[in-house]
This record gives sequence, C-alpha cells and structure tokens, in this order.
Amino acid sequence: MAAAWIALALSLKVALWATAIDLVLGVAVGFALARLRFPGRELVDSILLLPIMWGIIGAYPFVEAWVTGDKREHHLLDRPRNAPTRTAIGVAGISMYLVLFLAAGNDIMAIKLHLSINDITQTLRVLFFVGPPIAFWITKRICLSLARADRQKVLHGPDGVDYPMTGNFQAVVKPERISFSTIARDEASNPLLEALTVVTFDEIGRRTRITVQASAVGLASVAAKMLDGMEAGWRQSLDKLADFLAGGTTP
Repeated sequence: MAAAWIALALSLKVALWATAIDLVLGVAVGFALARLRFPGRELVDSILLLPIMWGIIGAYPFVEAWVTGDKREHHLLDRPRNAPTRTAIGVAGISMYLVLFLAAGNDIMAIKLHLSINDITQTLRVLFFVGPPIAFWITKRICLSLARADRQKVLHGPDGVDYPMTGNFQAVVKPERISFSTIARDEASNPLLEALTVVTFDEIGRRTRITVQASAVGLASVAAKMLDGMEAGWRQSLDKLADFLAGGTTP
C-alpha cells in the first residue's frame, strides 16, 4: 500500500512540474508570437499550431468515451448516422474551421465583392460562434432521421407492407454457436426471401466476441429491396445489445 502511495505522489509531482514548465513556456512563446516580429515567425506559428490541432483530434475519442461511458470498440467504418453526436461534433468543427478559412481572406472578399471589410469581419465573428451550434443541430437531426428511416426499413417492407416471417433453429451448440433459418412470406403465404443466420460466440479473456454471418436467397422480385435492410437491421440489433451490456439498460 505504501509503495502505491509513493508511486501516486511521484506521478502527481511530475504532472505538476510539467504543467508549470508548460505554462511558463507557453506564455512566453505566446507573448513572443503576438508582440514580436522576427524572421521565421510564421513558420514557428504554424509548427506550434499543428501539435495543438492533432492533439485535440487524438484526444477526442478518449474524451468522448469518458463523457458517454461508452467503452465499446469503434472503427473507421462506423456509419455516421449510427453515431449522431460524434458526427455532429465533427461537422461543427469543420464549420468552425471553414469560418476561420474565410476570415483569412476577408480583405480579398471585400475587394472582389465591393463590400465593407468591417461588415465582413463582424459577420464572420458572429458565424464563428453561431455557425457550429447550428451545424451541430442540423447534422444530428439528419443522422437521427436517417437512422429512423433505417429502422422503418427493417420493421416494415420496402413498400410499407408487413411481411410475416417464420423460422426454425438449425443448430444450437452451447455456448459456441446458434444457427437458424427464416422465411419471409407475403399475404398469400408465398415465400419471398429465405435466409440462414449463424451466430458464433468466442471467449477472449473476460470478453465475448459475437460474429454474425447471414446469407439470403431472394425468391421474388421484392426480395432485392428487402435484402437492403438486412445489414442495417443486424447493425442496429448489435448496437442495442452492446448498449444493453455496457449500460445495463433494457434494449
């Protein structure tokens, strides 16, 4: 126990010293860049800006996981609509950068458009604070609408008609694998789509990896549209399962 407290005290001491040194150097460099003119000032300014920008981008996933409590694995192929808040924050950041980009050429815009440079500057100042929240709200609403459309596609047929499905378990191997087949039928009980789904469970340490393999055969012309919703349906089901396991809430 004593060794743990010594290690903690050492970590805090190093962190405090690093913060103090960074604060002194940061204030000194910031003052020099703001007040002094010297050769290579623009180069130093750009070099210092890059670590800040990339540092924020690199720290964002950890901040998001800390705020939301979401400890699941996320990949580059996540659909934007399935992470509306994350997507909205990204678009808000892009809109903020776009305003700064336009502000850098306010003099050129004033000359080419025959407008007052003061009016352009004041407008961009307002947009810098107002634009990102508006972009955030619009983007999030679009993502939620698209996700809701995917949900409706899964819950109903592509033409708005409910197609009843029947299924049977083909194999149940505890605790390794489950396979089952399903058949979608129309109102006259004619088969439209036949699918086979295999779900495997692999123990990795204290975690369980779930792998879903689904294959389907269309038996009617409408089946092509029904197949489009299969991936979205499985993705939403697995996301709800992950939320349930991570937060303990009812899916």
